[in-house]
Amino acid sequence: MEKSENVYKHTREILAKYSRNLRHVCLIALCLFACAAHAQRVLILTTRESPGFVPWLTGIRDAYQAAGATSIDYRYGVLNRTTPAPTSLFADKDVVVIAAAGNGAINAVQYNVLANVMKNRPNPNGMTFVFYLDPCCGQTYISDMVSPLNGVTGWGLGSIHINSSDTLPLNTASPYQSFFSDPALATIPASAYSVLTNVPANNIIYNDSATPTPGKAHTIFIPRREANHGNGACVLFSGDMNMMAPGSPRSVALARAAMDLNASTHCKDTNTSNYAVPTLQGWGLGLLAVGMGALAWRRQRRRVA
Repeated sequence: MEKSENVYKHTREILAKYSRNLRHVCLIALCLFACAAHAQRVLILTTRESPGFVPWLTGIRDAYQAAGATSIDYRYGVLNRTTPAPTSLFADKDVVVIAAAGNGAINAVQYNVLANVMKNRPNPNGMTFVFYLDPCCGQTYISDMVSPLNGVTGWGLGSIHINSSDTLPLNTASPYQSFFSDPALATIPASAYSVLTNVPANNIIYNDSATPTPGKAHTIFIPRREANHGNGACVLFSGDMNMMAPGSPRSVALARAAMDLNASTHCKDTNTSNYAVPTLQGWGLGLLAVGMGALAWRRQRRRVA
């Protein structure tokens, strides 16, 4: 009994001695993980547009910069080109934005590239493809993307065009709606837009109209676990661009929502039971090790002094 009490006393003394350092380590771990989770390297690929549409594309770039992107690689006109975009272009990116404003056609070879990188993501740590495609002027962006999206999900999606304007509500029943909780995102404007059909209810972010139709969506989200059995990338897909009006608070809030989704376990973890608890992995663990090493070095210096 006396031996047990001595062990208990000794253990308590050790914990008291090192508790301050342990708190420092925990704080550093949390800070380093937060930095790793929100390091957002953004690639933006656009169509080449007539002058009147260009501000919509640069406005998207500005929105992501205002929302806190770590770096932005803006590639104007890549989607029109007949030469396929190289897979290496995507490899070190966290968020890939695909933006087409209405006048510039996306070349068929680029659809093939997108189908491949969405289904087999080049960044093993997880990534998200975000689509802002405006079919206002006769372009078939949305219907052309149905096949790549079905290749990623196996859902059997379709599309229809709506040649009118509406205010679309957030699907508050979606498990992802909390990422769009900014008051500016309760509804979004839409005009001459397209909607996807046969969409699972949980994956609908913005409904097809003010009076929602089951299975139809203006904006959908595909988590990593539903993207090619966890081998694909997350996808946030919208059949319009009106909600990304240049300089609007809504566009910044939508950019932030996309990056927050990418940093969440919905895009970093294929385990369906792990939704809210983040894990340190990859270079996040390396940063934690560096932090703990720095604490040990500092403590050793104090001893020497």
